[in-house]
Amino acid sequence: MQPPAGGCTRRGCSSREYGKRRITERVKSMKCRDVKSALTLYASGDLEFEEAARIYAHLGECLECTKALEHEREMLGALAQLGRDRKTPVKLMEEIKAGVMKRLDQEPQRSLAVYKPPVSWDRAKTVLALAAAVLFAVLLVVVVMPKERFMQPRTTEIEQPEKNDIYAEKPNEGLTTGPTIQPMERDLRSADRRMWERYRKWREEVEAPGAPKVRTVSGPF
Repeated sequence: MQPPAGGCTRRGCSSREYGKRRITERVKSMKCRDVKSALTLYASGDLEFEEAARIYAHLGECLECTKALEHEREMLGALAQLGRDRKTPVKLMEEIKAGVMKRLDQEPQRSLAVYKPPVSWDRAKTVLALAAAVLFAVLLVVVVMPKERFMQPRTTEIEQPEKNDIYAEKPNEGLTTGPTIQPMERDLRSADRRMWERYRKWREEVEAPGAPKVRTVSGPF
């Protein structure tokens, strides 16, 4: 039983001599449990040179691990022979081939059934334009119209006085239009001013020359 070839070289010694040195240093720490767990890889040649050399040195001193290695090699040989002896049935190959051909025949039919001709660009533009117009109208009704309704100024109707009502005030009469209004100016704008004008005209008519003397106590009111 020879160790696998390879390894590193150092000055003054060959690769085999250097490997033996490393093996003698580390083979003492190996245990049968570690060797048996790596025997399958060792028998198939999948271990590195250093690890394989350590197992090789251990096998030279341990009879139990040597027997376990022979058992592993027998199992690997039996599996390899089973794979070579077993042949694929002709019927199975024919079924697989028929299934593949059936699948290939069905693919174009299914794609043609689902296929739809593309929409022309002119029709697509028309549909998009109509959709944009409808969306704009909805936004105009939902968003813009309520804002315009709330932004309109509120107006209040003012009751107009009757023409024969001399005591009715004019609209907005008596309201302050500036920072301050003197009391006299506010009185002149009230109904008392009109009453005073009416009283003055009545006095002029009574005191006019040639007017009948009418004795009044409380005036025209």
